[in-house]
Amino acid sequence: MQQRKPYLLLASLTIIIGMFFQANAGKQGQAAIDSLTMILAKQKDDTCKITTLLAISFEYNYIDPVKGLEYAKQALELSRKLHDKNEEAGCIAMIGSCYRFMKDFDKSLEYSGIALKMDEEMHNDSAISWDLKNIGNTYSQMGKFDLGIVYLNRAIKIDEKLKDYK
Repeated sequence: MQQRKPYLLLASLTIIIGMFFQANAGKQGQAAIDSLTMILAKQKDDTCKITTLLAISFEYNYIDPVKGLEYAKQALELSRKLHDKNEEAGCIAMIGSCYRFMKDFDKSLEYSGIALKMDEEMHNDSAISWDLKNIGNTYSQMGKFDLGIVYLNRAIKIDEKLKDYK
């Protein structure tokens, strides 16, 4: 009788657990989207509405990034209407994130780069860290790990300075 190799069992368990968490995340994400959509319907055109639109976009990234992009673009339009550069940069960063989830890496890098430049001009270190992480993750997903690590290390240095280890 052939002995089972322990790494095959471990690999199988890892795949099953991963599938469970992915399916569960989708259900939880949809519940969050449903709740946020109800809140969104009652909001005025202000920064709170932008925050809600971005939260919906974030949740959709894991379920349907094309829909996530739609909500991020709505948020961007509202931020420009309100002339809020800080929110505008956040919306552009989210658009970059949506494109990364859609595997459109060139657009992800384009939008993330724009957001990074805006956030650097405003000296918004927390947002700069987010932008750097998005760029680093995009390069990593492209298989350009050497570039990815450069951006991720820059983000880590900022997070350490801010004591923000998310």
